[in-house]
Amino acid sequence: EQLQAEVAIKVQKNQVRVVRWDELKEDPPPELKISPIAMIPHKSRQFRAILDLSFACRLENNGVVESVNASTTKTAPKGAIDQMGN
Repeated sequence: EQLQAEVAIKVQKNQVRVVRWDELKEDPPPELKISPIAMIPHKSRQFRAILDLSFACRLENNGVVESVNASTTKTAPKGAIDQMGN
């Protein structure tokens, strides 16, 4: 229920597009990224959605959809992450 509401808001804002797996599974586009989602309790609202960006998906045709982490080009300067929270 909470996930459906959050997805509906993101669709309205043109932040996401919902596509059924049956439409993609035979010939997924090369830029496709698949991440499982979890709903985590949150202090300012009932739940917060988070994605597992390390998830890779094996397809029935023995293909693999790489994880978001594995297919992301790093562009931040080296050491930039060390500055977060300072």
